[in-house]
Amino acid sequence: SGKSSVKKRPVRHLEIGKTRPNVPYRFDCRVELSDGSTYVRKSVFPRAEWRYIKDIRNQAQWNPSIAAELAAQMEAGGRMARFQRRF
Repeated sequence: SGKSSVKKRPVRHLEIGKTRPNVPYRFDCRVELSDGSTYVRKSVFPRAEWRYIKDIRNQAQWNPSIAAELAAQMEAGGRMARFQRRF
Protein backbone atom coordinates (compact mmCIF):
# COMPACT_ATOMS: atom_id res chain seq x y z
CA SER A 1 0.00 0.00 0.00
CA GLY A 2 2.98 2.36 0.53
CA LYS A 3 4.90 1.18 -2.55
CA SER A 4 4.88 3.00 -5.86
CA SER A 5 3.77 1.12 -8.97
CA VAL A 6 6.45 2.86 -11.08
CA LYS A 7 9.45 0.64 -11.73
CA LYS A 8 12.89 2.12 -11.20
CA ARG A 9 15.53 1.85 -13.89
CA PRO A 10 18.37 -0.49 -12.99
CA VAL A 11 21.56 1.26 -11.93
CA ARG A 12 24.50 0.60 -14.23
CA HIS A 13 27.72 0.04 -12.39
CA LEU A 14 30.61 1.00 -14.66
CA GLU A 15 34.15 0.10 -13.87
CA ILE A 16 36.75 2.85 -13.59
CA GLY A 17 38.64 3.20 -16.86
CA LYS A 18 36.04 1.37 -18.94
CA THR A 19 34.14 4.47 -20.03
CA ARG A 20 35.17 7.89 -21.20
CA PRO A 21 33.03 11.03 -21.39
CA ASN A 22 32.31 12.49 -24.80
CA VAL A 23 34.38 15.68 -24.92
CA PRO A 24 34.46 17.02 -28.48
CA TYR A 25 37.42 19.08 -29.63
CA ARG A 26 36.64 22.77 -29.81
CA PHE A 27 38.13 24.83 -32.62
CA ASP A 28 38.88 28.55 -32.45
CA CYS A 29 36.50 30.35 -34.79
CA ARG A 30 36.63 34.02 -35.80
CA VAL A 31 33.12 35.44 -36.19
CA GLU A 32 32.53 38.51 -38.35
CA LEU A 33 29.26 40.37 -37.88
CA SER A 34 27.43 42.41 -40.53
CA ASP A 35 28.95 45.70 -39.34
CA GLY A 36 32.52 44.36 -39.69
CA SER A 37 33.23 43.75 -36.00
CA THR A 38 34.88 40.44 -35.12
CA TYR A 39 35.32 38.20 -32.10
CA VAL A 40 36.77 34.75 -31.46
CA ARG A 41 34.77 31.88 -29.99
CA LYS A 42 35.07 28.13 -29.62
CA SER A 43 33.07 25.85 -31.92
CA VAL A 44 32.85 22.11 -32.46
CA PHE A 45 32.52 22.74 -36.22
CA PRO A 46 35.97 22.86 -37.89
CA ARG A 47 35.65 26.19 -39.64
CA ALA A 48 38.09 29.06 -39.16
CA GLU A 49 35.73 31.93 -40.04
CA TRP A 50 32.01 32.64 -39.90
CA ARG A 51 30.52 35.65 -41.67
CA TYR A 52 26.98 36.57 -40.72
CA ILE A 53 24.69 38.47 -43.07
CA LYS A 54 21.88 38.74 -40.52
CA ASP A 55 22.74 39.19 -36.85
CA ILE A 56 21.70 41.29 -33.84
CA ARG A 57 23.06 44.45 -35.48
CA ASN A 58 20.75 44.40 -38.52
CA GLN A 59 17.86 42.10 -37.53
CA ALA A 60 14.56 43.89 -36.99
CA GLN A 61 13.59 41.55 -34.16
CA TRP A 62 16.58 42.66 -32.04
CA ASN A 63 16.68 46.30 -33.13
CA PRO A 64 13.27 48.05 -33.04
CA SER A 65 14.49 51.16 -34.89
CA ILE A 66 15.30 49.01 -37.92
CA ALA A 67 11.79 47.55 -37.78
CA ALA A 68 10.30 51.03 -38.21
CA GLU A 69 12.65 51.76 -41.14
CA LEU A 70 11.80 48.46 -42.82
CA ALA A 71 8.08 49.14 -42.43
CA ALA A 72 8.52 52.57 -44.04
CA GLN A 73 10.52 51.09 -46.92
CA MET A 74 7.95 48.36 -47.50
CA GLU A 75 5.19 50.96 -47.49
CA ALA A 76 7.06 53.27 -49.88
CA GLY A 77 7.46 50.61 -52.55
CA GLY A 78 4.58 48.34 -51.70
CA ARG A 79 1.09 47.80 -53.03
CA MET A 80 -0.45 50.70 -51.12
CA ALA A 81 2.07 53.15 -52.60
CA ARG A 82 1.27 51.94 -56.12
CA PHE A 83 -2.45 52.24 -55.44
CA GLN A 84 -2.09 55.81 -54.13
CA ARG A 85 0.06 56.83 -57.13
CA ARG A 86 -2.60 55.50 -59.50
CA PHE A 87 -5.65 57.04 -57.86
